[in-house]
Amino acid sequence: LVYDQPEGGMIASADPGMVGEIVTQLLSALIQGARRPSIEVGLTAHPDGTYLEMSAADTDQGDLLHSALRVAEAQGWRHEFLGEGSARRLRVIFPRRGERRVLVVEDNPAAFALYQRYLAESEWSPILAPSPREAGELASAHRAEVVLLDIMMPETDGWRVLQALRLDPRTREVPVIICSVVNDPELGRALGAVGYLTKPVTRPALLEALQAATQ
Repeated sequence: LVYDQPEGGMIASADPGMVGEIVTQLLSALIQGARRPSIEVGLTAHPDGTYLEMSAADTDQGDLLHSALRVAEAQGWRHEFLGEGSARRLRVIFPRRGERRVLVVEDNPAAFALYQRYLAESEWSPILAPSPREAGELASAHRAEVVLLDIMMPETDGWRVLQALRLDPRTREVPVIICSVVNDPELGRALGAVGYLTKPVTRPALLEALQAATQ
C-alpha cells in the first residue's frame, strides 16, 4: 500500500468514523480483487471537494466493492472510475459541507433541530420555512435543491403546499420529500412527491432520501 500525502495536510468535512469505515471497505474490496501487488492512494484538493483516488487496475468489481460504494453514495459522496487498464483509478469525492440547500417546511422547532443535527456533517444545509405559505417563495429565493415537507401543520396541510409547489413555475421541478407521521406514500407520489419518510426519521434514511431525490 503506497499513500501519497499532500503537502501541508488537508481538511475535509465528514464524519471521521464514517470516513474510516468506508475507506477501509473500499481498500479491502480493491485489495481482494486486485491482480497487482500494490494499491496506490492519493488525496487531492479541488474546488468541487476533496478527491480520494485509489488505483483500480484490473480489479474485479465484486459485491464487496459495490456494497462499499452504495454506503458512500448514501453519505452524499460521489465516485467515478477513470482511465483504463493499468492506469485505471477509482475516485471518491467528499462533498463540501453545507453546499446544497434543503428547504424544511416544518412547524415543529424540535423536528427542525433534529434535521440540523442529522445534516451537520453532510453536504446539506437545512433552511427553515417558518410558515408553509412561504415555501414556494423561500425555495425559489434560496435555490433549494430539495424540499422536505411535513403534512400536519396549523396554517394549512402539506398536501396543499405540495400542490402549490408543483403548480408554481419556479418550484415545479424541485423534488419534494414528505416527512410526516401520516403514512400515505401512495397519495404523496400521486401529488408529485419523489420520496416519503414516516416519522420518526433516522439519519441514514434522511441522507439516503436526499441523495435519491437528486440523482
